[in-house]
Amino acid sequence: MLAERIREGIAAASIDLLGRREPLTITVSIGCATASTGSSDVEAVLKAADEAMYQAKANGRNQVVCKASV
Repeated sequence: MLAERIREGIAAASIDLLGRREPLTITVSIGCATASTGSSDVEAVLKAADEAMYQAKANGRNQVVCKASV
């Protein structure tokens, strides 16, 4: 839920640049993953989050994709 709120906040913001008619807008693709209780494999969680981010980009960008417990 937090990642989605961050994504929405960034997408709603705009930046006025000199010499540009339209404000600049930015979107983000976020990947997240959770670790199982007692899991100490940080590398596996980071890999799962990275894969989730690339899945968000492949799905059309500007979205959050989360992977289940690792």
